[in-house]
Formats: sequence, C-alpha cells, structure tokens
Amino acid sequence: MGFKPSPYNTGQAMLMAEEQIRGDPLDCDNIFHFDLVVFNRPGMLDYTPSKPWVFKFRSVDNHIAVDFFVYVDDVRTTGFSLESCWQCTRKVASMYNYLGIQDAPRKRRGPSLEAGPWAGSIVITRGATVYVTVTVACWQKAKGQIQWIHDHIIEGKMLCHKTLESYHGFLVYVSRTYPSLVPYLKGIHLTLDSWQGNRDQDGWQIQPSPAELALLDHHLAMPSEVPTGAPSHVTLVPLLVSDIHALMTLLSPALPPLRRARPTTTAVAYHGFGDASGLGFGTTLQLGTDGAHYRHGQWYTEQSEQSSNDRELNNLILAIEESVGNGLLVGGELFFFRIIQPLSPVSIVVPLAVALCLTSSYA
Repeated sequence: MGFKPSPYNTGQAMLMAEEQIRGDPLDCDNIFHFDLVVFNRPGMLDYTPSKPWVFKFRSVDNHIAVDFFVYVDDVRTTGFSLESCWQCTRKVASMYNYLGIQDAPRKRRGPSLEAGPWAGSIVITRGATVYVTVTVACWQKAKGQIQWIHDHIIEGKMLCHKTLESYHGFLVYVSRTYPSLVPYLKGIHLTLDSWQGNRDQDGWQIQPSPAELALLDHHLAMPSEVPTGAPSHVTLVPLLVSDIHALMTLLSPALPPLRRARPTTTAVAYHGFGDASGLGFGTTLQLGTDGAHYRHGQWYTEQSEQSSNDRELNNLILAIEESVGNGLLVGGELFFFRIIQPLSPVSIVVPLAVALCLTSSYA
C-alpha cells in the first residue's frame, strides 16, 4: 500500500497468494483437491436445488470440494466436515503468514452451520437447506430508515439529500440479502435525482431533443439545465409514496426472516400456460400427478383498457399469487421462459404463452 495503483497491486498480490494456497488441485493429499467441475443447472434432468449451480467435486470421497472465499480483506473457509474446515482454515492462515500477509487469530471463528455475518449476510444451514438472513441490528436499522422517510412524507417535509443518500446506500446493502426489496428502491433513487435537469414531474429523465443533443455534442449545455450540485433538501417524487408503503410491509416482521437460498427436495419440471385477451384471461398449472389447475375470468373495465403486455404480465402475476395462497407452490422454485420457435423460411413465431418451470425451492 502507498503506491498510486495500490488497489491493483493489493488485489494482484492476493490473487497470487490464493493460487499458491490452493496448490495442485489434482494432488489427493491437498485439502483443496478436486478433479471434476459439476454443472447443476435448472432444467437438467438431475438438477438438485440443494447444491450450487456450479461446484468443484472430489471423486475420491464423493464430496463437494473444500474451498475458501475472500471478500476485501476477510476470508471465509468452507468444507464438507468439521475436520475439513479446520484443515482448510489452517492452510489458509499459515500460508498467508508465510507470505507476509497479516492474519488475526483473535477474529477467527470455529466451524459452524451458523457462522455469523459475513459480507452483509448470515448463512444458516439446517439439514441440507440453506437460508440467508441479516442481523437483528441491521434489520432494525433498515426499518428505522424507512420509518424516517415515511414520517417526512406524512408531514409533507422535504428530505435531507445527504441523509436520504446514506439510507439509500444502506438499503441497497440489505437488498443483497433480500432481493425482493430492489424494485421498491426506485422511488428513493428518483427522489435523490429529482433536482437534476431533464426530469418530468414524476422524476423520470426526459430524452433530450435533437437540438439539445447537438449542443451536448459540442460540449455545451442549456443555461437552465446546468446542474449546480445537489441541494441540501429534495422534494419527493410520487412513486416514493407507494414504494415506502411496500417497503414498510416487507420490513414489518419484528425479526429478520430467513430467506431460503437452497431447498432440499426435487421435482419434475412441468409447465403452465396463460393468455389474456381484451376482456378475459386464463391460466393453467400442472403439478405432478395432481392434475391441471385452471383459472379464468374477465377483466374489470380499467384493466381491459391496458396494453396487451400489461394484461399478459398481470395475468401471470395473479396466477402465481393465487397458487402461492393456495399452497400449490410452497417449496418450489419458479423460472419463467418466453418460448421462441427457431427461424423458419416464413416467419418467427412468438407464442403468447410463457412457460412456468417448477422445480422445488420457492419460498
């Protein structure tokens, strides 16, 4: 550290150290030994959702290979048993010390199926099922930040730009563990940028006109559009109200929930099809030998006047929500694929139906 390209030098040195620590993967006496890379992808006949999509495998004892991962300056080791974890940790620590890289034994944790927070998440293994969550302190902090924004909305106050920017960064950090939060961060993002030029009343950026683009090409700017830096306070955009309401609902549990990252069971893939015309809609879902589940109906006037894309998507969302509510998809993993037939001499056919592939890890 200390040189101008120090991040590059440091990263390069760590990668060299990793290569030396791992050693020869074909050496059976090496704790990091593996002789096969297994692809476990959704849609494969032998797909197992309780295992990673790609992993190193040891044929000598039929286990997933021991490995370690580096996040900035923190290392986490993994293994298929208590002993393998200790051997892996010892090899990493001793080699780092040998290479002159600092290691702090006081910070070391013993092997555990609930090893505590790391890189923003807590990974919990129960049986063969893997869950992720966050600390209670992190969860309460996120709830407090959303409550702060909600209180300002209710009171009709402007939002402090610096505070909102800090809260937005932390919520993005939490959304790495809970991806369902991501769609509802847009209102905060638009509010943060609402002071900039070329924005409509909802905060969305307006496409510059040809004349404005020509001025930008000559490194000029419209006098009224020259940004002067972020103000101390910003006015909320309309989308923020509904987004904060959704975030308060998602963050309503008193304790951080466990999000199932990997389930244990498998199932054969089946398909569901749906269609939505101008006035009506319908979907089918087949699960195992339980028969086909069919739903149909007519749109109310306001929905029937929406675009066909809106009706098609809404039809699928409603079908999934109803199936989850009826307990049909508990323990399943959903994948949606748009079916596109191969090129033909006549045309390309894109059916309206969207396939639903059900495996087994929907939570």
